[in-house]
Amino acid sequence: MGVCTGRWPFSSDDVLYPSMISALLRVVCVVPLAVLCHVLLVAPSATTRAMRTHCTSSGAGGRSVTPWELLEAWIVASLALFAISMALSLFAARLACKGSVLDPHNARGAVPPVLVMKAGVFVLEMGSAGIGSFLVWGTRVLQCEQIKPSLVAQLQGTMVLLWVVLLLSLCFTSCVYVSMGGRRAGGLSVDSYRKRWERRLKCMACIARGKEGYEPDLYGTSSLVLLKLFSGGDHDVVPSDVAAGLVALARDQRSNGIDVLTSNPAYLANDADALNGPPPEAELSLEAAAYFGRYSNASYGWPLYTLERMTKCCGCCHGPFCQCACMCSGRREAKQFAHGVEGDNCCGYNIGALHASLPPLIAASAELLHANYRNAVFQPAYFVAVDRARSTVVIAIRGTLSMEDTLTDAVASAVAVPEAFAPPVPGLAHDGILRAAAWVYSDVMEHVAGLGDTIRAALAEFGEVGSMVVVGHSLGAGTAALLTLRMRAEFGARVRCFAYACPAVMTLELARACAPFTVTALRGYDLVPRLSVRNTFELRENVMHALRRETANKHALLCGCAPLSSSMREGVARPGLVNESEALLSVRPMQRPVPIVRPRAAAATLLPGMDDADLEGLGSALYPPGRVLQVLAAANKGEYDYGYVDPAALDKVLAGKTMFLDHMPWKLFDALDTLT
Repeated sequence: MGVCTGRWPFSSDDVLYPSMISALLRVVCVVPLAVLCHVLLVAPSATTRAMRTHCTSSGAGGRSVTPWELLEAWIVASLALFAISMALSLFAARLACKGSVLDPHNARGAVPPVLVMKAGVFVLEMGSAGIGSFLVWGTRVLQCEQIKPSLVAQLQGTMVLLWVVLLLSLCFTSCVYVSMGGRRAGGLSVDSYRKRWERRLKCMACIARGKEGYEPDLYGTSSLVLLKLFSGGDHDVVPSDVAAGLVALARDQRSNGIDVLTSNPAYLANDADALNGPPPEAELSLEAAAYFGRYSNASYGWPLYTLERMTKCCGCCHGPFCQCACMCSGRREAKQFAHGVEGDNCCGYNIGALHASLPPLIAASAELLHANYRNAVFQPAYFVAVDRARSTVVIAIRGTLSMEDTLTDAVASAVAVPEAFAPPVPGLAHDGILRAAAWVYSDVMEHVAGLGDTIRAALAEFGEVGSMVVVGHSLGAGTAALLTLRMRAEFGARVRCFAYACPAVMTLELARACAPFTVTALRGYDLVPRLSVRNTFELRENVMHALRRETANKHALLCGCAPLSSSMREGVARPGLVNESEALLSVRPMQRPVPIVRPRAAAATLLPGMDDADLEGLGSALYPPGRVLQVLAAANKGEYDYGYVDPAALDKVLAGKTMFLDHMPWKLFDALDTLT
């Protein structure tokens, strides 16, 4: 790590697992060397003693030391070297388990010299392997007439094994310690840092070059966000530190009374009906959310179709072969689309998965009009269908599933919603998702020949009972929410939206104004609906604060066996809650935890020279749109509860063990199906 300019204090606890693997590799070498030492030197049989005497005397030739004696000495020396290396690895692993995450100097101060000694021993191991190779293959020591063929094979096999282990160790060490190293580049201006991040984003976007919608200049703002997020002077940590910090933060939040999944206890305490407020209209009911959620699930195509079934069961009848049989019908079923399919693969897997994902009752009433899988930056995949049973035109937009979608998410600055979208109140929206919504509208209503006319004709045919529903999950949900505004500007109040696990895409006033026609559904601790640019920076500060308070070791935190720190034990004592639903519905008075985020003026400037002009538009608070449907796991396995909350309740990222898993589409859609 010293050679790789690593930062010793903030990587010393990450030595644990590499050291354990290194020790295990040395065990693989020590065992055959110990067997050879025992057979030849410690307890040789009569045959072995006769062989040694013959080979030693026949190879003397007037020399004081024979090649065979050198081979025996090499076995002893190699055994000692590999045993010492194994002991140093175990000692380094033991040291890595001491101390807290951000205070390693006293407890883990001996890690650097131990690793330096281990590096020196590794050089000796390489030299020893070279000498052994020369003795085994470069001399005639194994050509002695009395030597057993089995012993020759054992010696040669041991040498091959030693080289394999040493080369693996060299490769593994370079990968681990180079990635853990990397000296911070000091003295650079903000503009230099920003250009670095722009280059990284453009490198990520190289797969999108040449495609319509690729605009490299748009990544300047995103690079500033990433610059601010990862370049703080006092946040010099590695990814595993962040993981441990999230665990510590989750414990910290629970100990301070933030057990409710809506993260604003004061909001719940002041409004006992916040979760069980007035029910939405029938068009936005729980049953409708579950029904149209299946369209959103089908929009993901074959990748999610395969992943969902492989995670749910492992029976042969549900394996990849059966899935391929379902999806291979896509080429035939693509002919059913009145306005064609764009961008699907040659086998039609996405269309095949779309048909297979829709429940039979929905598939029987759905008339598929058009699907576009030509994914690009600001151009998400989507499909359009007419649900005859519900007299509804459905536009389903796919969520994040590609690098292009990730780059759309990354353009996260807040911009004014254009007048063409006719927002109920003026407001700001997520730039990248707003661009995606504008593109979907233009593609559906203008670019695909006849599709807009078909949609208008279907709505006219359905008359007053006809409606348009725009649905999506994750990135698709945010796009659907903003596309709904644009569609309402043309089709009026008959357009509504179901946004599943929707990211924060608009300011609070605009999000509340969308409540009459938009429902955002989310499950449990889902990270994405709570993750705006501002909340991301607040999460970073909260994680760092939790790490500074934590006295346990990183690995104890990650394993879930760390004791509560003294500061946590002195926190608010509250009775345990039975389940997530009880936590959500508890409206007892509770103490608001002391804010652990630096004032915004202090947290904004992370690098010299970064002024307020650089931060303009990046810190606006964004929220999911409309009425928020919160789905929660109940005490009994497989059962769920739900309630409705205001978007303002999602003002903080909550750390929990399911914060990433709760965002998976099938988790939410299965829960909605169970509730209905």
